[in-house]
Amino acid sequence: MEPLINKILPYTQLHLQYENFEMTAHRHHTIELLYVIRGTMSVLFEDEKLQTECVLKSNQFLLILPQYKHRYSIKSHTEINVLEVGHANSQIPFIKWLLSGEYADKFAFMAKLLQTSQQSLLFDDTQDVHAALERLILLSYQHEHNIPNEYFNSEYEIALLDLFIKMCKCNRLLIEKVRSNRYISHTLLYIAENYAKKITISQIADFVGVTPSYLQRIFKQSYGETILSALTKQRVTAATELLKNSDVSVSEIGKKVGYSDKRMFLAAFKKLQGTSPSEYRKNNRSFNFALYRDYSDPKYTLDVDTDATATTEE
Repeated sequence: MEPLINKILPYTQLHLQYENFEMTAHRHHTIELLYVIRGTMSVLFEDEKLQTECVLKSNQFLLILPQYKHRYSIKSHTEINVLEVGHANSQIPFIKWLLSGEYADKFAFMAKLLQTSQQSLLFDDTQDVHAALERLILLSYQHEHNIPNEYFNSEYEIALLDLFIKMCKCNRLLIEKVRSNRYISHTLLYIAENYAKKITISQIADFVGVTPSYLQRIFKQSYGETILSALTKQRVTAATELLKNSDVSVSEIGKKVGYSDKRMFLAAFKKLQGTSPSEYRKNNRSFNFALYRDYSDPKYTLDVDTDATATTEE
């Protein structure tokens, strides 16, 4: 079978910081994943009769479906990731191809997410989507720059599936309006706001308004992991951002994300990331880049590698 990278192409791969930026309205045949790492931005959707606005804040992402006319507006300093993926042939409706073509079985789980009547879906990142997104962007960016990787085809497929699965898990909490998911959402909210402190299950249960035993049971049944696991993921995710974007010592980072014991922090980090914090920092320092593939002819790309903040005069 032909490599997936030749079928599902990354059209845009971007990690940039913006301030006072206005993008002209456009539409495309790809699906677009827009992630706000830190800051705030607006995405405006336009048609002949109506303009709607979606505001994204830190650790939120927006899935924009094909052919919807939209533009960005960023006022204050904001850091974002963008990934667009689509079929190499822009004349083929990407979603229809993905869900009914040769890869239909592999991506069938995406149907509920992609076959929506909405032009976009806004999510809180409850599943570490950012880490999956950055992993896929970096992998495909390195491939575009001919960095040798004998495992690329397999890694690309795994990374793409991992990203889509995490998005769908976020979507499950977004669209299924059942009581247990309200409890889960409140639990995740409490963790997101208090992960740097010492947290107990009883404290979370008091916030949610149920007993600790019931909360632990319903969380595991509906969310697929324990509350402690979700808390650990939140702390490690916060640590990865500090490692990439600051020079704070590993010990101090451990304390900042809720670990009073450095050994516990090191063990939790290595379990989830597969490496030590020091090695992670060495291999994952943030840098700004953008690569754009021509919608009409995917063989042509525009490659921008910069450490400058992108700005546009209003």
